[in-house]
Amino acid sequence: MSTLKNLTVNDTGFLNIPKGTTAQRPGTPAAGMMRFNTDYNVNEYYNGTAWVSLSGAIAGASGGTQEGAVTIGGSKVATFTSGSSAFTPVYTGTVELLIVGGGGAGAGIGGGGGAGGVIYQAAYPVVAGVAIPLSIGAGGSPSGNTHGPAGVSGTSSTFGALTAVGGGGGGGYSAGGAVLPGGSGGGGPGYGSVDGQRPAGVGVTGQGHPGGWGHHGGTGPASQLSPQPGICIYGGGGGGGAGEKGIPRHSWRADAKGGDGIASTIKGTIAQYFGGGGGGGGHGPGGNYTRASNSGGRGGGGTSSGPSTSHNARNGTGGGGAGIIHDSGQPNGAGGSGIVVVRYKT
Repeated sequence: MSTLKNLTVNDTGFLNIPKGTTAQRPGTPAAGMMRFNTDYNVNEYYNGTAWVSLSGAIAGASGGTQEGAVTIGGSKVATFTSGSSAFTPVYTGTVELLIVGGGGAGAGIGGGGGAGGVIYQAAYPVVAGVAIPLSIGAGGSPSGNTHGPAGVSGTSSTFGALTAVGGGGGGGYSAGGAVLPGGSGGGGPGYGSVDGQRPAGVGVTGQGHPGGWGHHGGTGPASQLSPQPGICIYGGGGGGGAGEKGIPRHSWRADAKGGDGIASTIKGTIAQYFGGGGGGGGHGPGGNYTRASNSGGRGGGGTSSGPSTSHNARNGTGGGGAGIIHDSGQPNGAGGSGIVVVRYKT
């Protein structure tokens, strides 16, 4: 093989460098080697330790559903929205990472669904050419039963060894006071055998918060819990959020808002919220079943107020679904699917 020194190419055409797959890289590379990688469609060189992309572009991710990578400032952002996939970096270094689990569904006359757990890392280490498997958690599905069981919990999202736990379903009317933990816990049920607070689901430390307790009251004399003597008042608590716990139910008049999620600018300069809990549902006296304060937490959580279509949490946020108010004619709110976002340098 000839060795050229101090070579100058004075031409307007092209330089055709070696090309091949990742598996065809030289077995014993030396620093300075350059080639075109046909697996990733990028020029790469060996820096003495690893093969590094000249463009910093993401290697084609396989499987699942993903949005096209977009350029933001000096970086690109890849967003994965469903299914299973893999992220294969073409440089050795770090990426910014957000993982959100699927949110839990709300319950009928019960608690709001807890948000999916949220994991954020500003500098997650990656190695060029080493694929990282990932999966997106689904939101809990609604039961469609007004006097139903606890809401269905969401499923977890993963990235490598990291797992953002799915949100807990809201405590249900007919679940015997059962509560479901999760990334954030589901709100407590409103129904019980005796008056008083109903416990809520707990969250995973570092990923979310517990739901707000529910409340059952009104079987006795008129009170704050029951303005009309002898009428049972059930109220589910708000689902927990990634940023704060769900608001408990103190009375039929009280707020039962889902906990707020956390804000992130990983997808751009405008902050987006992820992991909001769902609002709690309830049963008010005298046909007054709508409590406007039972809103979902910021970050995609569903609201239980009125016969609207906002009971379901927004997909791609990990929000919890709303608990449904009595005789609303609506199914329990579904949890929102999770998401994985990777921001990497160019």
